Amino acid sequence: MFIESCSDYITRIKQGIAGNDAGILEREAHSLKGAVGNFSAKEAYEAAYRLEKLGNEGKITTAAEELSILEGILSELVSEMKIVLQEMNK
Repeated sequence: MFIESCSDYITRIKQGIAGNDAGILEREAHSLKGAVGNFSAKEAYEAAYRLEKLGNEGKITTAAEELSILEGILSELVSEMKIVLQEMNK
């Protein structure tokens, strides 16, 4: 489920940034942070937390750069998860 919903979180975070809506940014980053926290993905958790904090503080202008970092981390995480799932299905 996480793999499928990951892109939805990113889309909504991007909408918050594009719409200059700190509330959406904070809420969606918080939700994503909780989701990655279930997997003990510390690096992704911390990146989502930084985005959540930027939303909380209304600092939208620096959020795009932080989102780029988070996307890279999530890409690696999702790739690793897919490998594990393939191994489990053998």
